Amino acid sequence: MKITFIGLGIMGSRMATNLLKNGVDLTVYNRSKEPMEALVAQGAKGATSLQASVADADIVFSMLSTPEVVKSCFFGPTGALGSMKPNAIWVDSTTVNPVSYTHLTLPTKRIV
Repeated sequence: MKITFIGLGIMGSRMATNLLKNGVDLTVYNRSKEPMEALVAQGAKGATSLQASVADADIVFSMLSTPEVVKSCFFGPTGALGSMKPNAIWVDSTTVNPVSYTHLTLPTKRIV
């Protein structure tokens, strides 16, 4: 199973590190390169773009700073959702008020 982690700040970098410690095939992407390079040194694959990071992933985790950043990264003509393969799963772990996401869920398919 291939997993991608997007957003390598305080929480995201630690979550990605734990995935690596458990032998996960992990690709990482971050707007600034330094956190990504640290995880590549531990065995992750670094992606050259947001779209490339999700192309082969079975599961995509994101840990971003605000709903606006989530929207800009995942939605629209260059958003990550458009580059994900069919049946891939997106798990957003961004810490925000759930009301912030009501307008973002429309383009995604909910599996319950």
